[in-house]
Amino acid sequence: LSVLQHWADETRHAAVLEQLATEVGGERPKTYLCGEEAKRYFYQLDEAVSAWVEARFDGAPTLKYLLVTAVIERRAMVLYPLLRAASRNDGVRAALSRIIVEEQSHRLDIEARCRRLLSIPGADGPPDALAELAAREEGLFGELWSAVERALRPEAVAHPG
Repeated sequence: LSVLQHWADETRHAAVLEQLATEVGGERPKTYLCGEEAKRYFYQLDEAVSAWVEARFDGAPTLKYLLVTAVIERRAMVLYPLLRAASRNDGVRAALSRIIVEEQSHRLDIEARCRRLLSIPGADGPPDALAELAAREEGLFGELWSAVERALRPEAVAHPG
């Protein structure tokens, strides 16, 4: 149930962001900025987390989902506030403020569930698996951000670590 609720929230966030993009940018965009690089980032992140889980646990699809989601939620909590601060559109800032509140709640809930699953007696997980996986995500995100920098003006975009 919690996975479906989270999925529904994320779907709603995507719809809100898509609607804002249309309102602010006019006609619906035909492509996304660095779409292929973004797909690669998510694919590689999923692969890295899955390999990490497989090396320590037997299958554990729920743990894979939760860990990937937790790492992505951490990244969202860096990017969404930056986007809100950079926007001059009141509607965009208000929508992002609402999304940030929900994302923070998602992140805390999902991280708590990850920690409970990782504390299984006999588990071979490090004390802070989320920090280890976030460090792996940082490298993958760096590649995506480099593509964004190349697509925009390289001198105007600093990496949001």
